[in-house]
Amino acid sequence: MKYGYARVSTDAQDLSNQVAQLKAAGCAAIFREKMSGATAERPQLKKLMAKGVAAKLERRRIMERTARGRADAKKRGVKFGRKPILTPHQQKEARARVDAGEPQRSVARSYNVSQSTISRLPGWPG
Repeated sequence: MKYGYARVSTDAQDLSNQVAQLKAAGCAAIFREKMSGATAERPQLKKLMAKGVAAKLERRRIMERTARGRADAKKRGVKFGRKPILTPHQQKEARARVDAGEPQRSVARSYNVSQSTISRLPGWPG
């Protein structure tokens, strides 16, 4: 969630332009004040800062939980990423054909995959 802060120095000034810009930028909550910037005591700014800190801490906790969950899944043997396009048998067969001198592009066409898929098969040097 995005937070915004709109402030003008005097009661005679209008916050509407700032609020409109903050809404256009995607701010869901906008804290508004009409007081001088020279004033150290700005209650709405303090509320905003408390929300920024709370959101930052929550984001950090979410990232830690996600990383922990990923590590646990890896320990259980869960595979991440895309599934291989070619079966292990097809991979072995394609590798043998390339090793025998057939061009990678030709082998790739026969399996309906790109040449780069063949070049990334497991066991290639590099």
